[in-house]
This record gives sequence, C-alpha cells and structure tokens, in this order.
Amino acid sequence: MQRPFYRKKRFYALIGFVSLMVFIYKFSEFRTSDRVYLKFFETSGYSSYGVDTVKFSGTKMRFVWAGESEKPLLLMVHGSPSSSSFWKGLFEDSMLRDEFKLIAVDRPGYGYSNFGKLNPDLNVQAELIARVIHKINSDQEVFILASSYGGSATARLAMNYPDLIDGVIFQSSSLIPGAERTYAFTHWTKGPFISKLLPTTIRLANEEKLGHSRELERIQSDWDKITAHTIFLHGTDDSLVYPDNAIIAHEKAINARSRDLVFFEGRGHDLYWTRRNELRDAIFGIKQKSMAYASALASNSENND
Repeated sequence: MQRPFYRKKRFYALIGFVSLMVFIYKFSEFRTSDRVYLKFFETSGYSSYGVDTVKFSGTKMRFVWAGESEKPLLLMVHGSPSSSSFWKGLFEDSMLRDEFKLIAVDRPGYGYSNFGKLNPDLNVQAELIARVIHKINSDQEVFILASSYGGSATARLAMNYPDLIDGVIFQSSSLIPGAERTYAFTHWTKGPFISKLLPTTIRLANEEKLGHSRELERIQSDWDKITAHTIFLHGTDDSLVYPDNAIIAHEKAINARSRDLVFFEGRGHDLYWTRRNELRDAIFGIKQKSMAYASALASNSENND
C-alpha cells in the first residue's frame, strides 16, 4: 500500500539531487568573464581599467586591474576554491579606489587562468605574479594582499623577489606545513572516478590541498629572505587554516622591515567578510609604514652626503 508513496518520494529526491548538481556545476566556478569585469569597472567609477594575461612555463595567469598608473599597486591573491572575483568588494571600496591601483589575479587553474588545469608549484605561481607586476608597474610601490592559499604563493614571491615587494598582508594565510585541516573526504575524492563527478573548482581545491604541505615544506628555509613590511591577520578560531600559521611565520620573517601579528578574537576563516574595515586599516597601515621607511632612508642619505 505504501510502495507508490516511497517510489514517488525517491523520484522527487532524485530530481532534487540532479537539480542540486546542475546548480553546483553552474554556479560553483567562482569566476567572472572579461566582459562582465569590464562592465563592472565601467559602472564602478573607474576611468582606467583592463584585463590582461602573462605566461610562464606553459602556464597562463589572467589578471584584472583598475586605477591610475601613478598610484601605488595593491595586488590581491585569492585562496582556494576561488578566483579574482573574491576581491570585487575591494574594487568597489571608494577609499581604496582613491589611493591605489588595484589588481587581482586568477591563480593557475582557477578563474580564467587555464581553468581546470592546476599548477600547484609555488615558484611558478610566484613567477607569474612577478610578471604581472612587471607588466603593469610604473615604478610605484607594490603591496600584496593574500588570502588563505594565496598567501603561500605570495610568501614565495616575497622570498624570490625581495626588492620587488614593499609590503605584504597575509590574511588567514596558509604558510606552515600541516597547520591546516584536511577532511577525510578530500582523500576519498582523489580517485579518478569520484574526482570526475566533482565541480571543477572543488576538484582543483582538493588536488591543491593534498599536495600543499609538500609545497610549503620547500619554502620554510627562505623566510629570512623576506624584507618587505609584513602584517599577519588571523582569526583565533580559524579551524581551516590554523592560527599557528601566522604565529610561526611571524617568528620566522626575521628580516622584514616591520612585522605585525594581529588576531581577531572568536573569528574563523572569514575575516574578509566580517572584518572588512580592519582589513582596509591594515592596507593603509602598511602603506604608511612603507612611506615612513622610505622617508627615513632619504633622510639618512641626505645626512651622509
């Protein structure tokens, strides 16, 4: 008597599951096309903006930029799974728009940088970001804002190119091997059958996570090469990328011109969404530190003359 009801229930459950998967595949790419970006910049009050790419070792990196060339650069590096779209809120921030030329990159495999083809090599990612800076910079100061896994590539960048970077803000960044959560299902999904069923960005995030500790091991001996001003921002309750990342990296960056460690009590891996004003304060703060440092150098040079 009850079988038709249960058959109907299973049928609706199947329809619901299929609909959910279609929704996930449609809306989980976390990326924005060139056309949509250009329209976004046009309606956001920018007079100068664009979309461009750089290439290195067979890997492409797309980046978007907005702002005048005489302003210092604020380059933003996203985590995983994500893309340059993550930073749209900062492109809309009028205070940042007035003070910086803003740039956001799509890390390899994400957004429109060889979408679906991951390149986890932090040296390759760092080289690509350096090429973005060289392509767009006009001898202005360069500041990097890096979130989560974007912090890993940014650390490598600051190590490889200490004279290129004036300041780095590591926001909830993954910097120390093993100091992050890896869920059991991440290992289950690495098989060829299950991985093909996952949305592309989720598959990429899982692949990157499984090899991430190995990549981080390779940068641990080079923290003393960073000379840029650094700020480490982290939530005390971050259960994805643990606070030890900020604590240990802060201790290791012994040659940074300045280094600050800021914790947000009770916050998790959500600082971009919940502490946007404080994030903006950190951006302006590191700019002020860089200006003061440059002024002191100039003053010492004049005195020596």
